[in-house]
Amino acid sequence: MKLEGDIAEINVVEQLVEMWRDRFTGAIRFENDGIIKIIYFKDGDVLSASTNDRADSVDEILMRAGKVSREHVKQGLAKRSEKETLGDALLNLGFITRKELTWGRRVQAVGVIRSISEWKAGTYTVVADYLP
Repeated sequence: MKLEGDIAEINVVEQLVEMWRDRFTGAIRFENDGIIKIIYFKDGDVLSASTNDRADSVDEILMRAGKVSREHVKQGLAKRSEKETLGDALLNLGFITRKELTWGRRVQAVGVIRSISEWKAGTYTVVADYLP
C-alpha cells in the first residue's frame, strides 16, 4: 500500500477496501483545496471520521436531523472541555442520547467517504497506528 500520493492516482473505495482486508489500524488523511477529511480505522473497520468541512460536521448532521438546535450547539461549544468533542459535550449536557451521537458519527463517516470518492484532485496520506 502506497503511503501518500495524489487522489487521482487511486480509487478511494478500492483503497478503503484494501485497508479493511489488511486489517489496518490508523488513519488516512485526504486534503483538497484546504478541506481536510480523515478516516480512522481499527483492525480494518472504520472507527470514525473527522473533517474541517462544516457540511460534514456531527453538529450540522444532528441539526439537519432535528436532534439539536443551533442554541444547543452554541451551549455545547461554550461548555465543552478542551479535550472533549462537541458531540460528547452535547451528550454530556443531555441534549442528545448516546444512540443519537453514534448515529450522527456513522452518518458523518459515510458522508466523508462519499464526498472524498467524488474528489478529482487533492492528496492523501496513510498513517499507521494513529487513532483519535
